[in-house]
Amino acid sequence: MKKKIMIVEDETIIARDLKQLLQGEGYEIQSIEDSAENAMAKIKLEKPDLVLIDIQLFGKMDGIKLSEEIARIDHIPVIYVTAYSEKEVIDRAMKTKPIAYIMKPILDEDLVDAVKDALK
Repeated sequence: MKKKIMIVEDETIIARDLKQLLQGEGYEIQSIEDSAENAMAKIKLEKPDLVLIDIQLFGKMDGIKLSEEIARIDHIPVIYVTAYSEKEVIDRAMKTKPIAYIMKPILDEDLVDAVKDALK
């Protein structure tokens, strides 16, 4: 059975690129969401095996807050895929214990390796 991944990314082009890459690796992309609020609703219903999260999202909640909310309801692994490199943002994100923190522009092999580790 294919592992199911949700992508939470507000940039459509990046989300599509991530989807193509991961589908090419044999994963099922459950959905692509551009806000934490929409993602949270879908996570509760669909129970993905992994969530890829950008920190900057549409809506009131950022990706770090989404990761905190995910941890409250389930033990779904999270990988951050973001352009944020500021120490305080990284420190805040790392408190949520993500599987990985991948900086944009994304190297395909870095993402694929992190996803494989998360879904072992």
